[in-house]
Amino acid sequence: LSFINRCLTQRKHAEASSPDLLSLSSAGLAQLSACGFQPQAAQRRLSSQSPDNSRMHPLSPFTCTNLVMTFHGVPSGAWFRRALETIGRWYRFVEVGEVRDFLHAGQRFNNGCLVTFDDGEHSFADEALPVLEALGIPAVLFVSPGVLSAGNYWFQDLRTLRARVGDEVVRQTAAARLGVSADRVAGYSVLALLKSLRLDEIRQLLDDLAAQNGVRFDQRWNLTLDEVAALDRHPQVTVGAHSMHHPILANETDDVA
Repeated sequence: LSFINRCLTQRKHAEASSPDLLSLSSAGLAQLSACGFQPQAAQRRLSSQSPDNSRMHPLSPFTCTNLVMTFHGVPSGAWFRRALETIGRWYRFVEVGEVRDFLHAGQRFNNGCLVTFDDGEHSFADEALPVLEALGIPAVLFVSPGVLSAGNYWFQDLRTLRARVGDEVVRQTAAARLGVSADRVAGYSVLALLKSLRLDEIRQLLDDLAAQNGVRFDQRWNLTLDEVAALDRHPQVTVGAHSMHHPILANETDDVA
């Protein structure tokens, strides 16, 4: 990238009338040509791969710039709209079927951006979906049905616990479950420590600490299964699998995973 950046003397904006968004110095073009790069051929190739060339990433002539943008929750619809509009300056938003064809059917494109959401928090329906509808952008929602039918993901309840009892209490308890001294794990985040445990161990740790400190996990962070089923019928939403219970797969046996 540093070599390419040295070759760039100007980056035109996406709305410029010229289809060539890169202006290379003559010395830079000579260097690239010596490496076998042909700018005109690259532009012709991209024109055939990208249906909308008004939104072209400045590095597209050199490399694949396809992008998957993964969200969990969004703080507000206004924030999410600004994020998508910024991404949309350089990318064409694609739906999951196009990605499937790219991977398995030989369909090629560049500057494609797939928007995905993990977990199924309420903010997807409350904040993100109205923005996706207004902008005509598709998205994939990955959920864990076993969690949505029962309550919260473990890391959401950890969020509640940390706010009530603090990180040090959780860290000391996690160290004891791992069989090490608290000093040995002092430099690790609470989240990293819990990710070293099996899902049943994580759940037991959280429930034990909640009971000892009078904490209730009564806040519901996520959509219900019925709400997800309704979203699956939405023309802009594809629902996908995110495991049944969201364990740390590397810590589990094959049967549990």
